[in-house]
Amino acid sequence: ETGTWAFVWLAVTSSLLHTHHHASAATGGGSMLGDVNISAILDSFSVSYDKRVRPNYGGTPVEVGITMYVLSISSLSEVQMDFTLDFYFRQFWTDPRLAFRKRAGVETLS
Repeated sequence: ETGTWAFVWLAVTSSLLHTHHHASAATGGGSMLGDVNISAILDSFSVSYDKRVRPNYGGTPVEVGITMYVLSISSLSEVQMDFTLDFYFRQFWTDPRLAFRKRAGVETLS
C-alpha cells in the first residue's frame, strides 16, 4: 500500500508537469490551465516540506518497503570468491506531507 502512494505521488507530479508543459505551449508560455495556476499548486507542495525531516517526525516510525529485482548474476569466480550482480533496488514509503489537498474550484489536475 505504501508503494502505491509513492507511485501515485510520482504519477500526479508527472501529470502536473506534463499538463503544465502542454498548457504553456498552447498559451504562449503562461502557467495557467483554465483558471488554475499550475505553478502555484506545484509550489504549494514545498511550502511546509523539509526534506531533512522524516515523515511523521515525533510520531510513529515510517514503514519503508523495499524490493530487489535481480537482472543477472555473472562473472562468477570460485577462486576469487566474487561475482557481478545487476539488479534494481527500490525503496518506497508514504509521506503525508506530499498529499494533494483539494482546493475550491479544482476537482482534477489533468
